[in-house]
Amino acid sequence: LSYTGSKQSFFGKGNLQSPDGLRKVELDNMDSLWQDGIIAIEMKVEIEALSKKKIVLILGAGESMLECQDTAYKYSNLNNVRTEFMNTKKYWSNMVNHLQVKTPMESMDIMLNNWLLYQTICSRIWARSGYYQSGGAFGFRDQLQDAMATKYTDIDILKNQIIKHSEHQ
Repeated sequence: LSYTGSKQSFFGKGNLQSPDGLRKVELDNMDSLWQDGIIAIEMKVEIEALSKKKIVLILGAGESMLECQDTAYKYSNLNNVRTEFMNTKKYWSNMVNHLQVKTPMESMDIMLNNWLLYQTICSRIWARSGYYQSGGAFGFRDQLQDAMATKYTDIDILKNQIIKHSEHQ
């Protein structure tokens, strides 16, 4: 297993379609803290003919090395991974399926019934990295306008956003 956090090392003279890192036997195991970083992971996997193998890749962060090790140990058990995956799917299904619309366009239904609310919560409220405001700024009107989408899914999200942004007024 090798990795790199260095965008320069991974792309080299290549580009997004053909980065140099794909032609390397091993990556350089460089970290990218406080840099314009990425994460690229290389692992060797042997699979016998006509067989299959399940691989779980966990990326995360913890408050301490011990917490990270505990989490890694917990998810080294495939049953724990399956359980957590099902819990995550159930959480998001419960979160985004409160309101459902039916339009003549299936693609519009997918956007309105699942994707947009998911994107709003993850990108705008939790990560502050929305598509049109990737700097993560806390614009009062924009933040509350986006938070209104959570009114029918989790009123506490909306309430907390109103309080949080009113504190800055």
